[in-house]
Amino acid sequence: MPLNIVLHGEYTLHNLERLQELLLSALDEQGEVAITCKDLTYLDTAAFQLIVALKKSLGNRPLVLQEVPSAILESADLLGLTTFLKLRG
Repeated sequence: MPLNIVLHGEYTLHNLERLQELLLSALDEQGEVAITCKDLTYLDTAAFQLIVALKKSLGNRPLVLQEVPSAILESADLLGLTTFLKLRG
C-alpha cells in the first residue's frame, strides 16, 4: 500500500522544516510514495528542491504527485520539473 502524504497551504523557505519532516517520513516506508496536492496553494523553489531530493533519495521507488493545482503545475513547468516529477493535475 502506498504511503500518502497530503500537502496543504503553502511551503516556503520560512516553513521548510514542516515539509522536510513530512517528506523524510517517506524514506522510512517501503513502496510507492504518493503526495496529494489538491489543497496546496504555493511551493517556492526551496520546497520544490526538497521534493526533487526526495525523488532522488527514493531511487527506484515511485513518487507520484497527484491532484496538483494549476498554479503549482505552472511553477513546476517554469522550473523545468514537470516531466522529472511526473506531475498530475
